Amino acid sequence: MTDGQDAIPFTLDPVELFDALCDLQGEGYTLDDLRTALLLVGRNSTPRVLMDVYLNTSIPDDRWLQILVPDAWAMCEFPLSALDRDEWRILFDAAGYTIDGVRRPRPRKPRRLYRGAAEEYRDRWSWTEDRAVAGRFADRYQSVWHGRVWTVVAPPDRVLAKFTGRSEVCGREAEWVVDVTGLDITLADDAR
Repeated sequence: MTDGQDAIPFTLDPVELFDALCDLQGEGYTLDDLRTALLLVGRNSTPRVLMDVYLNTSIPDDRWLQILVPDAWAMCEFPLSALDRDEWRILFDAAGYTIDGVRRPRPRKPRRLYRGAAEEYRDRWSWTEDRAVAGRFADRYQSVWHGRVWTVVAPPDRVLAKFTGRSEVCGREAEWVVDVTGLDITLADDAR
């Protein structure tokens, strides 16, 4: 840059970046190519780009979604800020129920799960079987957000994915992704 010139800001829309990366691969891109392209758009943009790809292009193999959707959820800092609930439900329905990105049969029985969060975030979709883990999340930033431990009984049809915490790709914490829309979420201390 020479004196007197202003820097020109460079921004590239994540969807445009993804399209450009796929164009470089041509018609025959692989699952690894797609995963790499999604990583390059940034972890918080990945869900939006994946949704756009799912709705507007052809993913060569629908089985890829069982890997890509959990990847997108686990990588994103705040998944329900990246996509709305209806959009996530579309993606998780397309992927099918997965454990660590592998399609599995859904649980047969309802599960009591826990979430540590401030009251205004109690209906988010990340839950755990371990009340102590939820307690640790509730205690984070306690002076700022006044977290509590919440509980819900999740019917099998609402459980969208499970991460065991043993997968490098799908996160280090055990997590159940649950669509809690309309479910009775209560304080864990009040649960019967």
